[in-house]
Amino acid sequence: MDRTCVFSIDLVVSTILFSQVGCHEQTRVPEESKSALTVPQPALGPGLLREGKGPLKARPEEEPAPKIAFEKVIYDLGEVGPDAKKTCEFKFTNTGDGLLKIISTGGCCGTATTTLAKKEYAPGESGTLKIDYRSGSRPGVMSRSLYVHSNDKTKPRVALTVKATIVERVGYEPKRLNLSLKDENAGCPEITLTSLNGERFSITAFRSTSDCITTDIDPSAQAMKFILQSKVYFERLQMGLRGLIEISLTHPECDKVTIPFNVPSKFRIIPQQIIVLDAEPQRSITREVSVLNNYGEDFKVESVSSESNTVKLLSREKTLNGYQFTVEITPPAAEDKSRIFKDVLHLNIKGGEELEIACRGFYSTKASTALPKFKTIPPQIIVLNAEPNKPVMRKAWVLSNYGEGFELEAVSAKNGLIEIVSQNEIGSGYQFEVKITPPATAGKTRFTDQLILNTKDGEKLTINCHGFYSKKPASESNGN
Repeated sequence: MDRTCVFSIDLVVSTILFSQVGCHEQTRVPEESKSALTVPQPALGPGLLREGKGPLKARPEEEPAPKIAFEKVIYDLGEVGPDAKKTCEFKFTNTGDGLLKIISTGGCCGTATTTLAKKEYAPGESGTLKIDYRSGSRPGVMSRSLYVHSNDKTKPRVALTVKATIVERVGYEPKRLNLSLKDENAGCPEITLTSLNGERFSITAFRSTSDCITTDIDPSAQAMKFILQSKVYFERLQMGLRGLIEISLTHPECDKVTIPFNVPSKFRIIPQQIIVLDAEPQRSITREVSVLNNYGEDFKVESVSSESNTVKLLSREKTLNGYQFTVEITPPAAEDKSRIFKDVLHLNIKGGEELEIACRGFYSTKASTALPKFKTIPPQIIVLNAEPNKPVMRKAWVLSNYGEGFELEAVSAKNGLIEIVSQNEIGSGYQFEVKITPPATAGKTRFTDQLILNTKDGEKLTINCHGFYSKKPASESNGN
């Protein structure tokens, strides 16, 4: 056999042996796994629990839990009258095996808990939650919700719903009274009340805002329909030009009817108030204001004035039913960092009436808003390398930020170190030349003083002075 043949046989035999060894390694099972497979494990009892390889332990017992179950969670009242009072009952049972505790109940407008016998219920025990319901005043479908909070962990909050269809039981006309100061009895029409479901009723009370509208009623009279003749008191009516009439009834499904009323005032102001935005101090703004008579009557404005003199009348023009005014608003200087200014324009009408137009202005958020009335240049006087008793000359200015002229009554120095050498009036203020005389140091490194300027209108202005001594030999610091 030649070498090539021998080599081929060796290669085949080696391959077969290697594959057998590989298969043997893949199917080898660890010793511990063998024991686990061959040793049977004891069965765990229903009340036992094993944690890892540790000993068996008893399973913890579950705590008794309550469970709240309502017979129904939606109560439909069907058709009810406006503003009707109804009572709904929601029955529930504790179907759990723990003590049920009602923590709280609450709902939106129109519902309220009226009766709940107790707060705690044993397993299997039932209870009733009574709800007071008041329907709305307008016809339509209405739904109200109430929430019950308990210690039921599966349902800690249960939503209950009360529904109703509101239908009108007593019709009334008119739905609103539009009155007039010009007409007899303010043009008040008859008020008609009619039962819509065949129920007879009585009128027990008639009330109105400020008692400006009244009528005669007989609480003992019952009928299907009432027609009311009302009387209007003009003086009371003008105290409040709008309000409500409330008529109390004995109808089983409608205990009251509410009718709004309004009456136009004698005069109308357009706009009702003057608003100025992004105002800048002393920068005037013009506005147009109209005053009209709502009843087409002629009138005369005798005088116009303002409380703070911020608003001034520029011109007036007579129109068909009133006047048109052009006014000028000059925002005053912003004081105490105020962001707003106010004024009131008074118009006196012939015959004794007085109209008011409020003016409100809001300063611009730009730099002009916070400007004080005066400014000093420089804001303070600084003296460096001062020498005791050696005067220093400086200049200072006091100016009006708004270009207004003013008069100084007195100028003085708090510590007597500053002396006015000259004082000249310029366009919108004053220019000063002052002499500062540093005092003997007495071991000090600095000195201070304050120039005080009093204006004729009571303003007090100050310019602070700070001096720092020169660091020279001590012999020079004694003024020798």
